[in-house]
Order: sequence, then structure tokens, then C-alpha cells
Amino acid sequence: MLDLYEIFPDLKIGYSWFLKFFLLLVAGTISGGIIGIERELLAKPAGLKTLVFVTVGSAIFSFFSIEIGKATGGDPLRIASNIATGIGFLGAGTIIRRGEWVEGLTTASLIWFCGALGVIVGSGYFLLAIFCSAGGVIFLKTLEFFEEKFLREKRCKIMSIRAIFPKEKKDEILNFSRSFFPGCSRVPHKIFIQQNAEGDFIFDFEGCERHTKNITILGSASFYQIKRSNSG
Repeated sequence: MLDLYEIFPDLKIGYSWFLKFFLLLVAGTISGGIIGIERELLAKPAGLKTLVFVTVGSAIFSFFSIEIGKATGGDPLRIASNIATGIGFLGAGTIIRRGEWVEGLTTASLIWFCGALGVIVGSGYFLLAIFCSAGGVIFLKTLEFFEEKFLREKRCKIMSIRAIFPKEKKDEILNFSRSFFPGCSRVPHKIFIQQNAEGDFIFDFEGCERHTKNITILGSASFYQIKRSNSG
């Protein structure tokens, strides 16, 4: 039977050790859960379960990195130092590119943040990690409020396009209207298609100028006109 005391004679395992490890699991769950609930309510790809396991997993890596380092006399940060690299690959999986629009960057950064929380928990600073997690959510919501209130108004402007297409382009227009994704949550996009007496299709589009840069079908239009608004 494997005896840890024979492998690591300086490793002190007792009731206090197990209590500390139990508190680590609880603190990691709470820390990751605070941010995970916020992401879960917004239906983001990395929600409650993902961020809790990221935080707790990072905490376990950090905890045993320190404990084994003490017992063997090695570098106590050798294992923990690789957490940032591993978390980076996980965060990259939540980033999605749709045309000119990239989404998931905030969720990816929060996964990295949860990895940092796990290191704090694994180092024994349980309350500090919980406070950092709660503070992170408050800071995130504060930034979102200022972004919505002051920044998006300056960068999102309404753009209107009217184009005329020959009737042979019917399928191309319909395919575009079904697959178009603007990526702007502030300015909703609208597409209207109607056919005139000559059989040509009149294409009317309204949406965010900043997030609408890939209307490739305009190249096949017989005529189009773009109007930009000063407010969005």
C-alpha cells in the first residue's frame, strides 16, 4: 500500500491539513461561483460549472504545488506557474469570430481571472479570493454601465442602405438576409425586401455602421445608396 509519509517524510497531513483543504474547496467554489452565476445569467459559453471548476482546479494545483515544494525542497511555484498557460488555451475556445465581429473576449478574460482567483485560494487567502471575485463582478458591471451610457453612443451610428438588384439575384439576397449577423447589441438591424413593377428587388437595410462592414452583395446591385445618421 502506498504510504505518502515514505515518499514525502516532511509532508504533514493531519486534521488541520484536511480542514484547510476542505476550506480551499469551499472558497474556490464560492469565488468561481460568483462570477459563474453572472456569466450563466447572460447565457455565455463559459457559465457556472466551467468557472467553478477552473477556480477550484487552479486552487488545487496551487495548493499541492506549494505542499509538494515544501516536502521535497523544490520550487513551490513550479506547478502553479503553468496555470496561466493552461487557462489561456481554455479561454481561447470561448472566442468566436463572426465576420468583422469578435465575441467572447470578456468571457475568456474572466476565465483567466478565475485562474488567478484559484491561485489566491490555493495559497491560503480564502477571504481575499471571495472579496476579489465579488469586486470583479461589481467592477465588470460598472464598466458595462459606463460603456453603455457613454462609449457606445459615440461609436454606434445608424446606417441606412437602399439597393436595387436584378431579379436574377433573388436567391443571393434571400441567403444574405437569413445569414447576416451584425453583432451590435445596441442598434438592431432591419432588412426589408420588396419587388417593384419591373421585377427588380428593392433591398432596404438599417443597422449599426460600425458593426456592418461586410455587405458583399452590394457589389452585384445595379444601384445602391448609403445614408449615415449622426446619432445611434
